Formats: sequence, structure tokens, C-alpha cells
Amino acid sequence: MKNKGFSLIELIIVIAIMAILVGVMAPQLMVYLNKAKVSADVQVCDNIKEALTIAMFDPEVVTANDGSSEQINKIIAGGTGNQLEVVLNHQTDTAFANAVKDTLGYDCWNKSAYQAQLSTQNAQKNGIIRCQMYDGEMWVWIQNSDMSGKNNNYQATRAEDVLDKGVIYAN
Repeated sequence: MKNKGFSLIELIIVIAIMAILVGVMAPQLMVYLNKAKVSADVQVCDNIKEALTIAMFDPEVVTANDGSSEQINKIIAGGTGNQLEVVLNHQTDTAFANAVKDTLGYDCWNKSAYQAQLSTQNAQKNGIIRCQMYDGEMWVWIQNSDMSGKNNNYQATRAEDVLDKGVIYAN
């Protein structure tokens, strides 16, 4: 008995079936990849929110006489959501700034540093992380992002507009 292997026709049929399967699965894979990137960016926002909240209630930070209380008050004041890097007002070596950096493990006060943590295309390129106390809760969101993962460049400058604008957020 002689083993011939596969004929050319059989190989072409298998390759054609595989190509059809890949063609059907590729769009769904892209949807899942976009959802995963959005979830990763939501997690970054949530981590920053938690770090800000922990630092705001740390007794050593609150009682520090180095500008920390002014930085905390800037977030609490409401109004327009503060750009994360603007909250410090060029005072980067305060108890508040250092407590947040220590909790996160990276310098979220630096725009390029937090953009490196983001996954969605628009957020990586020109995302601005904003924070604001609104209705008794801390909100952190990415201006110039898209919660649907379709690479729209949605903007929200106030916490009350976050849900309507469709940006990536955590509250």
C-alpha cells in the first residue's frame, strides 16, 4: 500500500475554507479588540480616580503645608473638569502630587506619561485626562476619546456632560 499524501485539489479546498473562516471572523475580532482597549482605558481612569481619592483623604496630605490643599480644592471646586496636569499648577513636589504618583506607580501629572498608559488610538494621540468632583462623586474621564471604541474624537469638559458625549470615563 502506497501513501500518496494530499492532492493539490484537496489542499486548495482546505485553504479556501480557512480563508472564508478568517474573513468571517476578522470583523468580530476587531470589535473585541476595540472593546478590550476601551476597557483598559476605563481601568486607567478608575486607577487615577482611586489614587486621587486616596490622596485627598490622606491626613498627611491634607495637613501638608506645601500647596496640597490648594490642589485638592481645585478638584473639589467643581465647575469645569480640571485637566489632570493643570491641577498641580506647576507645583509637582507636593504631598498630594507625590501620594498620587506613589499609588499609581507612574507620573499621571505628565500628559505624555498618562497617554502612554492608554490603549485606544485617539486617547493615546491626544487624550486629555480630566477630573472633577460632581454630585458628591469623583469623575475621571478622557477628553478626546470614544467609549464605543470606534475611534471617534468625542470631547467633554465637564463631568455632567461625560455620559452625553460618549467619552471614556470612571466614576
